[in-house]
Amino acid sequence: MNFGGVYETATTNIRHLANEASAEVRQIINRYTEIGTNGALTLHVPKGDYLKQTTNKTEGYTVRAQLDYNKQINTNHAINLISGLEMRRQAESASATANFGYSDQTLMQRPVNYALIQNAGYVSVYGRNNSALVYDDLFKQSYVENRFLSGYFNAVYNYKGKYSITGSARIDQSNLFGSDPKNRYKPSWSFGAGWNVDQEKFLQSQTWVNYLKMRAALGFNGNVAKNVLPQVIANAKTNNFDYTINSLGLLSPANSRLRWEQTFNFNLGLDYRIFKNVSGNIDYYLKKSIDVLASNEVDPTRGVTSAIINESTIRNGGLEVSLNADWIKRRTFNWNTGFIFSKNMSKILKVYNVNVPVNPKSYHYAVGNRTSYLEGYAVGGIFNYRYAGVDNTGKVYSFTIKTVKPKTSM
Repeated sequence: MNFGGVYETATTNIRHLANEASAEVRQIINRYTEIGTNGALTLHVPKGDYLKQTTNKTEGYTVRAQLDYNKQINTNHAINLISGLEMRRQAESASATANFGYSDQTLMQRPVNYALIQNAGYVSVYGRNNSALVYDDLFKQSYVENRFLSGYFNAVYNYKGKYSITGSARIDQSNLFGSDPKNRYKPSWSFGAGWNVDQEKFLQSQTWVNYLKMRAALGFNGNVAKNVLPQVIANAKTNNFDYTINSLGLLSPANSRLRWEQTFNFNLGLDYRIFKNVSGNIDYYLKKSIDVLASNEVDPTRGVTSAIINESTIRNGGLEVSLNADWIKRRTFNWNTGFIFSKNMSKILKVYNVNVPVNPKSYHYAVGNRTSYLEGYAVGGIFNYRYAGVDNTGKVYSFTIKTVKPKTSM
């Protein structure tokens, strides 16, 4: 039985001081300067230095209790078991303050018309090309805390040092998926098998084979999005019309249909080390992701035009081959080369959020800030109109695709 843990903390302090004569401060003052009817100037941001200080702090800990069991039953059978419980906490906090009309000698500042700064549309005749100050960026506090509780189990059985069977299971609970406990965890599991072919008698006499292992694995895992929940997510902000009043800004609407993103994995591989200096592997994989989380268009009557939802099912498959060789290996010099060949094929199997009428001739597609998926095609597919060339005047030919109904025999 092993007990252990780690505690980590890191703090970053940023102090940005701009002199009164700098272009940055002069542009800020110019943007918020008004000229009266008598020609007098009103400085809504006073003259002096500009100081902005930002502090970011990260704090976290991990505590783990683990039970290991390793037993060589006899010359043919061996078993290894691992079971444990892990608790993690991660917290990130940030704060920012700003001072105008500041003096680094006296450490004093002058009053500012923050009501005018809050109005991002205001631009004086002296600052037409200057960027507006954002009040929520000048003064802000943020805090994000994530907690995880995990239980895991792993088992390995080995027979004669040639054949092995592995299995693992894990359950994770977290506060990332809302307040309802039933949504906080999702079990993941995997099974695998391995065969050390180089240990077989028919290869023992082959001196050019140093290591050869075949392996296969099947598993399932899940994923959640940090910035979307079954409940509404909003942040406090200053009201644009009255800076003395706080309001809420919508980050994500409530989504009662939110589900875990689930991925099923299948891998088939071969590891090898041949001759004196050549090694590598060959892997074939197949992944099917269900309830993929992505940004997509939603009903605008909910207050937003797009949100992160479970929008599609995607299948990925491919082959990867790697080859490495050490041509010259000396105590002070080494020359090696490595090659990786890979091919991936993806296909959108299903899109849940359909933006077109459902009929046999319609394509199901999803359009959002991050994704543009068309059912039946690859992820990231590029499409264009069919091009028939141009005539002698440079005009683009256009043509009509005719659909011919097949004849039926009686």
